[in-house]
Amino acid sequence: MTLDAPEEQKQEQPQPQQLQLQDQKPHKEEMKGDVAKTADPNGDVILELSRPDETRVHIRVSSKVLSMASPVFAAMFGSEFKEGLSNHRSSSADGGGAYVVPLPDDDAEAFVAICNVIHFRSDEVPHKPSIVCLQNIAFIADKYDCTKALTAQTAQWLRSWIDAPRPVEWRKLLFVAYVMDTADAFSRISWEILRTQIGPMLSPSELAGHELIHHNLLAEFRVRKSEIDMDVLKSVDGPITRLLGSNCGIGSSSVWRYCRELYGRGMWPLTERLQRMDLVTIFAVLMTFPEMKSDVCGYTRCNFCRGLDFQGELRNMRDRIMNERRGLCLDCVKTEGKSRIEHACRIRHQ
Repeated sequence: MTLDAPEEQKQEQPQPQQLQLQDQKPHKEEMKGDVAKTADPNGDVILELSRPDETRVHIRVSSKVLSMASPVFAAMFGSEFKEGLSNHRSSSADGGGAYVVPLPDDDAEAFVAICNVIHFRSDEVPHKPSIVCLQNIAFIADKYDCTKALTAQTAQWLRSWIDAPRPVEWRKLLFVAYVMDTADAFSRISWEILRTQIGPMLSPSELAGHELIHHNLLAEFRVRKSEIDMDVLKSVDGPITRLLGSNCGIGSSSVWRYCRELYGRGMWPLTERLQRMDLVTIFAVLMTFPEMKSDVCGYTRCNFCRGLDFQGELRNMRDRIMNERRGLCLDCVKTEGKSRIEHACRIRHQ
């Protein structure tokens, strides 16, 4: 239920000088006990990655492509690297050598997926990476500052999980959407959290405190949850308020019947139910309301009881709230609301 990522990924961003290039014999694509992959057959660099089983994964890539996608790699593959690479090629051209760059702290599965995306190897890009893999991709993308090169593909990956028929770990996906800056996915995932949340969000460990979360998501969720709860309360209390505030001759009896139905379904007082039930369950119970249209009091000018449909009003309220899907706006979160004022948000506000 937390936004924590795998422990092995919590590493400081490497400086170019920390990644020593191994000036050795020409690298062979097949090494005993290792796995060889190719993002660019003509690549001039081989990234050496480690897996949990202590085997290594080598993937041949283009330093130019990596540099275009990541300013961190651009700095890493600077003039000193190019000079060394030129000398290495001239002395080992027949062997097809390439410099080996060890990246022992980065997850192999996630890094290979990233390389295939930015090298346009669509046939090698996974259709639906695991949630753990997506978390690792987010960490690596933030570490090497290449989130923009992966935003479109990440949005597609997140959609494959959002549209899944079974419940998923929404908070972990929210972390990925936040770090990778995918606004639509962030809104949809945050809505799923809101509609399935039971009671107020009291635990800061669930939505805050992560090193890559730079904004107070917990506060944003609490505000939106309060807004939705208030909307439900106003909709359910609406018929009562209108009838009690009128001179309708049958108002009191209609209110009594309405409250009796709410109480009989454990939905009164509603403020308590909102603390103990999620929106999905509350709406499911309210939809069991019987057809209970108000009687007409007989006064021709009475507009309060005429045509009052309790069940219809509850159904309309449910449909409106559920169809609006009022998740959080990532742009508003990151700009503290300025993007909405400037009409610069990537999602449409209701």
